[in-house]
Amino acid sequence: MSRIIIIGGSGLLGINWAFRRRELDEVHITTYKKNVCLEGIKTHTLDASDFIALTNLLEFVEPDLIINCVGLTDIEVCENNSELSYKINVVVAENIAKFAGINKIPLIHISTDHLFSGLSQKSNELSKPSPQNTYAKHKLLAERIVRSNSKEALILRTTFFGWGPEYRESLSDRILNMLTSGLQVQMFDDVFFTPLDCSTLVDIAHELVAKIKGETINCSSGKRISKYEFSVKLAEAFGFDGTQIQPIQASRIQNNVKRPLDLSLNDDRLRNILGKVSINIDECIDKLKNQRETCKDLRRVGKLIPYGKHFLDQHDIAAVTKTLKSGSLTQGETIPVFEERIANYTGSKYAIAVSSATAGLHLAYKALGVRQNRSVLTSPITFVSTANASYFCGGFARFADINPNTINISLEQVKKSIDKYNDIHVVAPVLFMGSAEGIPEVCTYAKSKGKFVVEDAAHGLGGVYSCGSKIGSCRYSDCTVFSLHPVKSIAAGEGGVITTNDHSIYKSLLRLRSHGVNKADDKFLNAKQAFTDGQVNLWYYEMTSLGFHYRFTDIQASLALSQMNKLDDFVNKRRDIANRYSTWIKKQNNVAQASNVNINESANHIYVISADFDKMGISRNNLMSSLRSKNIITQVHYIPVVNQPFYAQQGINQNNFPKSQKYYENALSLPLYYSLSDDDFNYVIKTIEKFLQ
Repeated sequence: MSRIIIIGGSGLLGINWAFRRRELDEVHITTYKKNVCLEGIKTHTLDASDFIALTNLLEFVEPDLIINCVGLTDIEVCENNSELSYKINVVVAENIAKFAGINKIPLIHISTDHLFSGLSQKSNELSKPSPQNTYAKHKLLAERIVRSNSKEALILRTTFFGWGPEYRESLSDRILNMLTSGLQVQMFDDVFFTPLDCSTLVDIAHELVAKIKGETINCSSGKRISKYEFSVKLAEAFGFDGTQIQPIQASRIQNNVKRPLDLSLNDDRLRNILGKVSINIDECIDKLKNQRETCKDLRRVGKLIPYGKHFLDQHDIAAVTKTLKSGSLTQGETIPVFEERIANYTGSKYAIAVSSATAGLHLAYKALGVRQNRSVLTSPITFVSTANASYFCGGFARFADINPNTINISLEQVKKSIDKYNDIHVVAPVLFMGSAEGIPEVCTYAKSKGKFVVEDAAHGLGGVYSCGSKIGSCRYSDCTVFSLHPVKSIAAGEGGVITTNDHSIYKSLLRLRSHGVNKADDKFLNAKQAFTDGQVNLWYYEMTSLGFHYRFTDIQASLALSQMNKLDDFVNKRRDIANRYSTWIKKQNNVAQASNVNINESANHIYVISADFDKMGISRNNLMSSLRSKNIITQVHYIPVVNQPFYAQQGINQNNFPKSQKYYENALSLPLYYSLSDDDFNYVIKTIEKFLQ
């Protein structure tokens, strides 16, 4: 088994090369910025323009073969930033060739088919180069520098296609993605080339390096073909209608950068060396098709799987675009339409859209009379804003420990707190993960003791109570507050919503949201200033109480309103993923579902596991770091609010909340969002299983 190192392993060809050879060789790759994670491949971070750093790495790896796949191939970028093009396309090649030449290590240098004027067909290895742009000039210079520093290097002029990662799509990827989306593809019928698929290129390169030294070879397919013809062949091979491809002419398009129209290469020398017939482009496309399943890991490279993620489609974009074109960006007609939609969905009488869920909590507490010497009782397991908002009102926060079965606030602890503290004015249960389990009992008890209730349902839009009512109906509370942050049930960029069934609370919230002003239907106190001849003065408004600038915008409302059309789909997909996690986790050791709530009633904003890190023999931080190295992002929800230094300064002892502390010690949130694919889900659980084992 040979030890090979691919410099530029995060590029399209580098990744495919590593993937193709990982079972045949000990494969090392270098990357500059991208986090490439492929099973059986060793990754090193390297700036190959630094000769010392390159030398240190290559001396450490001790490769039997070096492959240079580094290249800045964006022609416009090269033209506009010649210095960057020179650094990547020339300096890196020179550094690699110097090391290979000095240490007599075989080198494969990947060049390009852009070296010629494009005025003649099928340039061969003896054709005189005539580079038309900065990219081509630098690639030609690199060839000459490589040859002068490494006499035995194999230089391959080529162009290729293949399955690429999300961040580095190939020509074939772009065409297939557009066809899959039902879009029409425009391709040049006057630009010709001789491409081959990455796997064929890799196989040929290894055949050549075993047979010849010190040559420059055209590594191409045999048939000169236009990009339009290639696209039609690709479409038909993958079962699409070739009429979705529309021919256009590059010669009619004015470009800032001159490009050759004919990039085709003559393959006579290649055929003579290998003793084979020309490479057939149809067979290359068939290889691509047959690799569709086996290349799933390759296509995942560099793809981050976050713990949460929003989903947008063309309808959302169109809705926001319509608002942007309407002339009304804020305080327009879209906001009340969205508010009515939320009220109808949740079954509440009123809904008030605000700038964030934090703003919603602040206004709800304020409207219900939280002020100096009055406290809000809430759970330690929440984001800090649930408690902080009480201080915004001049009041303060108290805490009751959680029920470890639900991770929601404990009814027994609420009872003890209300009995103990006379200053509790509002009870604010947190519907953790989007579950209302145990919440109605807490609300009912609190109200029986004369307390107001604000449900922090930032996680909860789309969930239901066990009675069947929607979270947000305020069946058990005075107010419910939702979040419209991108990772929540629906996204508005930022934003929040308060629902209530009490008209006086509603009117108070409207004033508080907008500087203490309500132009809609409040009675004016200064009649002489408000009216002229019995008519309301058009400019007039009154501030009857101190308020805030917590308004929502029409831009946010238009996005949120469009997202509401998908809310049930979002919630159903989240429930499906949560149920799949729960089925999987029952088969694992040292981990369990953090709560025992009914997943089919929850909005399932997050999925939290409880892990025994001591038995696993790994710390939580190390596990999260290891998963991150595999491009899986996990999170901890939440550090108990009582652990924060601010609350310690208020005299709150975190040790008084043992169940919250125990939960926190073992909690880990796994990826959960609408667009989490089956492949990504399986990748997550299989990766975690390896650490559990």
